[in-house]
Amino acid sequence: QKKDGKSYICLNEYTDRAFKKLVSNKIILKQTNKYESYSIYAPFVLRNKNKYIMLYSGWSLNPTKGRVMSAVSKNGFVWKKNNKPIIEPSIEYDIKHCSEPSIIDIKNKFILIYEGCNSTNNWRIMKKELPKSYDWNY
Repeated sequence: QKKDGKSYICLNEYTDRAFKKLVSNKIILKQTNKYESYSIYAPFVLRNKNKYIMLYSGWSLNPTKGRVMSAVSKNGFVWKKNNKPIIEPSIEYDIKHCSEPSIIDIKNKFILIYEGCNSTNNWRIMKKELPKSYDWNY
């Protein structure tokens, strides 16, 4: 959601199953660092044991570059952000941008799926694995 020229990730609550009667729209994440100077969006939340893990797209303005950012929460309402990207453009296939993340919890690892863009503007689906022991506490 855009407000005052900034991007926010919001929690929307509805009273109906058709998602037509909006009860509240709470801001749960704001742009706060250089990796998010242009925009934040596309949140994906996974519940893992006693916490929630959020991955989201963070875009910087100068230079314009997409990265995958993360945050954790105990209750889904109050979030603590990692101020550094969890996935940074770094290899041939995502050297320009990383965006639109999701995460899967499979046995002994986390599988992060995201869009990667190469230097010739070709986008593809990318994968990064993290061990189950990855420290999500920031």
